[in-house]
Amino acid sequence: MASTLNVLATFTIIRSTFNDFIPKEIREYLWSFIRRFSSDFTLVIEETHDGSSNHLFKAAMAYLGSHVLSASSASGSPKRLTVGKNENVRKFTFGLDRHSEIVDFFHGIPMKWKYNSDVNTANNNQFNSESRWYELSFQKKHAEMVKSKYLPHVISMAKKLKNQNRMVKFHTVRRERWSSSPVNLDHPMTFSTLAMDGDLKKTIVEDLDSFTNGKEYYKKIGKVWKRGYLLYGPPGTGKSSLIAAMANHLNFDIYNLNLSAVNSDSSLEFLLLHVSNRSILVIEDIDCTVKLQNREAGDEVGGFPHVQIIQEIHVSPAEVAGELMKCKDPDKSLENLIQFLENKASEGTSENTRPEGGTCNPKREKGSKSKNSTKSDVTNNSITFLALGSGSKIAGEYTVKAELAPILRGVLLKHGDILANCLLNSLQCRSSFLEIVCGIIQKLQVAKLEDLTEVELQSMVASVCDLESVKLELDWLHKRLDEVIEAVELVKHSSKLNEDKKKILQEIEQMEKELETNCHAEKPETQNKSLQIQEMKAETEKLSETISNTEAKVSHFQSSLVDGLL
Repeated sequence: MASTLNVLATFTIIRSTFNDFIPKEIREYLWSFIRRFSSDFTLVIEETHDGSSNHLFKAAMAYLGSHVLSASSASGSPKRLTVGKNENVRKFTFGLDRHSEIVDFFHGIPMKWKYNSDVNTANNNQFNSESRWYELSFQKKHAEMVKSKYLPHVISMAKKLKNQNRMVKFHTVRRERWSSSPVNLDHPMTFSTLAMDGDLKKTIVEDLDSFTNGKEYYKKIGKVWKRGYLLYGPPGTGKSSLIAAMANHLNFDIYNLNLSAVNSDSSLEFLLLHVSNRSILVIEDIDCTVKLQNREAGDEVGGFPHVQIIQEIHVSPAEVAGELMKCKDPDKSLENLIQFLENKASEGTSENTRPEGGTCNPKREKGSKSKNSTKSDVTNNSITFLALGSGSKIAGEYTVKAELAPILRGVLLKHGDILANCLLNSLQCRSSFLEIVCGIIQKLQVAKLEDLTEVELQSMVASVCDLESVKLELDWLHKRLDEVIEAVELVKHSSKLNEDKKKILQEIEQMEKELETNCHAEKPETQNKSLQIQEMKAETEKLSETISNTEAKVSHFQSSLVDGLL
């Protein structure tokens, strides 16, 4: 025991002497020289980078804070941790103390993190600044993996953990600007405690989850990643409670925008541009521009009853907001909205009074389909399909490009409502899905089998798989694409078989000429060549049969790739 203490004391004295008498610059040079012979590689992640805040440093702090607590009892874990909590987070946050280390494992590979800090004292000893940085050490052979996979993983996980732990904020308008001091939304309402029809509640939750998980898909199809809901009803019917439940479910901030507090288009534009990502924008009281003297008493006010038309027609929140924002004059904008709603209602009435079979409102009969005869109307790139016969219900109303309307008509005639089980209920989203389907069919219509590339076909298959993931019924199109891919491969294979057959025939011809020329040759040699020629002719017959079968398989694609599809 005494000898061990002597060794430790000696080591401590040597280290202290080394640090005291050897300048820092020389020590750093010596350590850098020693590291040249090491298989380890170290990345230094400083708090600032190129004169601005380093996002990777903040991400590492959040990422490691989620690991140190679970690793605190493990062997080799840090013995000192920092812990804290403020009003902006839900749970305690942990971190590494100064000069502490922790090992993270990524795909079984150890990643050693060390947190460092140093206080820089100015010459006048009045102003001190602290430099903070992380050191990430790993084996050199994993450098590319760390760069391409591990660091993006750290940033992604840090963002996810931060969103999970943050408090939901409630933002209000003050002097036509968002308040600089939003309050924490400490609302107890959740979907489990919300009084609502069970099926409707389930539909809303599934729609929200589908939306939040669909960011990459919205980006892929070129659509803005947003979702709209129109809530209407008298005070006390649960509109605010539903919004609070949605905010708690998604962990999104709420921005409460009352149009009566906005006096100009520029102010409205500023407010809309300064709404943060991952938030819910609540546009309150679309009827606020009407001077209601006694709303709760139920006084009759001109214009307000027209808002109830919304219950009877298919109108999106974006359409309502668009009509309200067309004009600066509040009264005029409301008149435009009322006129818009009346036109929508009259269109619905004209459909309902068709002499041949009654039709139902497309919003209320969404998802219905019929295998009976169908007719369609195409106006201004909008295509409405009415399924007549038993039931006589509208199968759906979608807006597509004019050149795609005949294709869409053929799809719905042949395959019915392929959107019946679609997870997304937005008419705009569904129209986009149908445009993708019709676009694929349009490409197949004009393409020739020999001109299609594997990359093009695989891209089409990937798009169909994406649409099938949101429950579009496209097995028929997926099957046709698989058949076309097989046919393209057969055409390539057939071309190679023809070349092989041609070479064999040339060899047979050459060998037969040699037999005629050398007819006086020895009999065994002649017999061997004759046998070889017979085998080659048999192989040629097999090739001819294979080529014939291949041509038969692809023959029905020679005229059109979509025969029988529409």
